[in-house]
Amino acid sequence: MGLEGVRAALISLLAECLPAPIPIIPIPDSSCFFSCLEEYTASLAEIPLQKPSLTDSMTLLSHVTSAHSSVLSDQERNILSDLFPSLRSLSQAARALEGWEVLVDYLGEMRTREIAEFWDHDRVCE
Repeated sequence: MGLEGVRAALISLLAECLPAPIPIIPIPDSSCFFSCLEEYTASLAEIPLQKPSLTDSMTLLSHVTSAHSSVLSDQERNILSDLFPSLRSLSQAARALEGWEVLVDYLGEMRTREIAEFWDHDRVCE
């Protein structure tokens, strides 16, 4: 296998192992490697990281039900926010028997079923 073959194999291996796609930066030769990287990083748009407010998060939590005509009550929403530290943990609990039982204990079977149906369309990728 020649140098180009090794290079192609390494690129493929890197692309498969990384959790997010990496950018393709054209680099004509090794002497301009660093200048090409500097140019690329300088051209990136800086997007400020914004944490959602508690109000936004609680509003979103109100809609995690398949009953489209209604949203969760303030009490139901507060119960969920106390039981689960994130939407991901709520999603996982709605799919597990132990989580289902906790939800039924606090919200009743009908409301738990509506919440579980909402999360049926969600996919967690790690």
